[in-house]
Amino acid sequence: MSDVPGLEQIRRAPKVLLHDHLDGGLRAATIVELADQTGYTGLPTTDPDELDSWMTRGASRKDLVLYLETFAHTVGVMQTPEALVRVARECAEDLADDGIVYAEVRFAPELHLERDMALDDVVVTPELVTLVKQGMTRCSMFVHDEPSGASTSLPGRTQIAQDLDTLRDFMAQAK
Repeated sequence: MSDVPGLEQIRRAPKVLLHDHLDGGLRAATIVELADQTGYTGLPTTDPDELDSWMTRGASRKDLVLYLETFAHTVGVMQTPEALVRVARECAEDLADDGIVYAEVRFAPELHLERDMALDDVVVTPELVTLVKQGMTRCSMFVHDEPSGASTSLPGRTQIAQDLDTLRDFMAQAK
């Protein structure tokens, strides 16, 4: 038996993500659908599989300028409140599916003002706050409910659950 964990073990293990960008992890199918819904015409392709390959190549070119060109498309489709809500929801889902129990996800609200949204609409929409709370709840449930086969002796697991509960309570009071 190998001591190297398999992909499923790694996915199930609780993880912390300390720096992620909301506009950097969109699903290719979501980008294509949002482009269609919002009238964004700058995509290099409208085929989700081809777009996924294109975006991955962009990240592998080891050139910051080339890497950042992918963000023009993700930000380009995130110009409506509905798009921001969808991307935030999918981000929380994807993080939870990857075993992320704590994440610091950031974005630049000033980049989402091209379609007449005010800065306050981007930063403090009730929908975004609700989605963050739902994402926290889902991540907290993942921590509390041991996935089958997951180790229960992982250091910090209980503390992460307590921190998520505290954060969720704080957000509920702020509501």
